[in-house]
Amino acid sequence: MADVFIGYARRNRDTIEQLASALEAAGYSVWWDRNIIGGSEFSRDIERELDAAKVAVIAWSEDASDSPWVKDEAAFARDQGKLLPISLDSGIPPMGFRQYQSVDFSNWNGRPSQPVMEDLIRAVESLLERGESPPLAPTTAASPNRPLSKRQGLVAVAVLAILAVILAYQFKDDGDEPPAGSERVDTEQQAIGVQNESEPRIAVSTIRVRNTEPALQDLAATLAEDISSGLSRFSYLLVSAPGSEPPDANTGYVLNSTLQKASGRLRLSTQLIDRTNGQQVWGNSFEHAWDEADLLGIQDDLTDRVVASVADPYGALMRDLSRGVEQKAIEDMSPYDVILRYFIFRQRVSAQDHLETRNALEHSVKIAPGNAHLWAALAVVYAEEYKHDYNPRPDSLDRALATAHKAVSLKPDSASAQFALAEVHFFRQEVGPFRAAAERAIALNPRDSDAMAFIGIMTAYTGDWQRGRELSSRARAINPNHPGWYLFGDIFEEYLLGNYAQALTLAERVNLPGYFADPYCRAIAHARLGNEEEAAKALDEFLALWPDVTLQYMRNQHLNKWFYAVPDLIEQIMVGVQMAGLE
Repeated sequence: MADVFIGYARRNRDTIEQLASALEAAGYSVWWDRNIIGGSEFSRDIERELDAAKVAVIAWSEDASDSPWVKDEAAFARDQGKLLPISLDSGIPPMGFRQYQSVDFSNWNGRPSQPVMEDLIRAVESLLERGESPPLAPTTAASPNRPLSKRQGLVAVAVLAILAVILAYQFKDDGDEPPAGSERVDTEQQAIGVQNESEPRIAVSTIRVRNTEPALQDLAATLAEDISSGLSRFSYLLVSAPGSEPPDANTGYVLNSTLQKASGRLRLSTQLIDRTNGQQVWGNSFEHAWDEADLLGIQDDLTDRVVASVADPYGALMRDLSRGVEQKAIEDMSPYDVILRYFIFRQRVSAQDHLETRNALEHSVKIAPGNAHLWAALAVVYAEEYKHDYNPRPDSLDRALATAHKAVSLKPDSASAQFALAEVHFFRQEVGPFRAAAERAIALNPRDSDAMAFIGIMTAYTGDWQRGRELSSRARAINPNHPGWYLFGDIFEEYLLGNYAQALTLAERVNLPGYFADPYCRAIAHARLGNEEEAAKALDEFLALWPDVTLQYMRNQHLNKWFYAVPDLIEQIMVGVQMAGLE
């Protein structure tokens, strides 16, 4: 492992290459993402190297400040006490990092002899001497020019002694988190390894280009990298580096793509192939107007649509993997099967699916207690006991919160864990913590349309309609084949504003006949528009899904749970359902 990790934005790659060379010339081993090897898992390589490095140089620039990936790396380094920020353009770092003095590289000409390079080397040496990071076993990458000082040796001995005590303590059962019976930490680590082996692996092949233009060739190369990086944000996937083969070329999936340009338009044709049988499980073409001055915009748009179409919970990969999972008995399910069962529940949202998914998750976390994805899913399922009154048990939200914290503690950089925590905080009516966890989840995976849409809806229901609308709109844009519930935030905003015709137009696109909110949205919009017959029909559909509901019961068991931050909306919905005929 390297002495120095460098985090940066892609636009600054040339500068970073010079910086890495200068640090290596000074006797340090350096890791940056050029060093990812073929067949490796893109995000896991980065995470492993960042964790192992003794110093993390974060190169701030305008692009880096906008990059969720760079900010995550900086936060990780800050929390481990090894952050060393530099500024490439004299800009202001993002919130959370402005209290750290950055070494100013805005006028650096790339020469190792410049004073600013000497300043950086002194800062690196200071961090190395401080010895805050856990000691690492010697590796061939370590510099032979800097043996451990006496102080560093003493620190190493002390830390190893502390670690020994911690490891001994960890053999106690962790009985503080639900459900009862969680295994010891050593079992958790074993479970993590087993789960990783059962996760699907996807390789992104080199994008074939049918034109010879250099700009198109460059776009294809960076597009493959972006797609690979975007897929790796879904932490339930293993992603091989662009153009590489996975360890077993007969397993997993491969994403093949072809890029061509004609008549001023680009077309990216994609195919997802199941390697086990050679069958195509999905294919699509994505088009974009060609504009050589906006290659980054083209790249972002195409990446958004490909990644969401393949990897999010409503994507082609999850649909293919989920086949046959429902027919398995709980004891025959792998931890990954259980995650797929959870995604099926998310898509159908019924009391029976909830019961089966909860049983499977509670069984699976006992077998794989180190799997953060399972704990995150279980937290969401516990919250469903409250928000939809599915198979309720006592203290639903307290169990949900404890379980979400368990997921975050196991994997703080898991978007699914942060999403679960955000959802639980929302239904506990803890708006501030909800917003913090929600934004963290989006930063960790900005291409999960499912999470983004629901966070957008919850954000709107806290009264921040503008931010909620932005998130929901983006979720629909990156996944045009989204389910109808992505529209609920927009429906209720239009209804609150008195735009009943627009609310009805949106509500008629929901098309979730088994979910009670679908007909009651249509019922209240029809009622406000004076369409009495249509309102009555929609209300009958609603009552078929929620028999014997009354006005007061609906207020207490639904509206007060979801719209607590917008009481005017609660009153307007009550008026609408009463006009439709609910008593």
